[in-house]
Amino acid sequence: MGARVAERLRTQLQERPVDAETGKQMLRHAGETLTIAAWSAKTGVSVGTIESRVKRGWPVERVLGTKARKWRQVRAVKEARKPLNDGLMGSRHDEYRIWSGMLRRCYDKECEHYEDYGGRGIKVCQR
Repeated sequence: MGARVAERLRTQLQERPVDAETGKQMLRHAGETLTIAAWSAKTGVSVGTIESRVKRGWPVERVLGTKARKWRQVRAVKEARKPLNDGLMGSRHDEYRIWSGMLRRCYDKECEHYEDYGGRGIKVCQR
């Protein structure tokens, strides 16, 4: 860790007051001194995000001024793009395509190759 970063962390830790009644950490910004929970309510940034930013040594202005990414929304978009059944069913996954084609040839009388497989009595074993 660089000397300047270590010095900034020491300074921030010394400047950070603690509430005498509750023992909770307070943050001072723009002339106001509030608990992390109060800053969370005021800024809309979660308590956990504020605490992790403080632990990482972010300046208080940046801790409170930077909006958090909405991971739930990011996760929802990723889930919407994710194929069903871990990508095997309904996708172009080679093994699934081969397996479903084998079943179709053996059991689907409408399949053009049924006569070569199912029509000759070829079946797929149960597993």
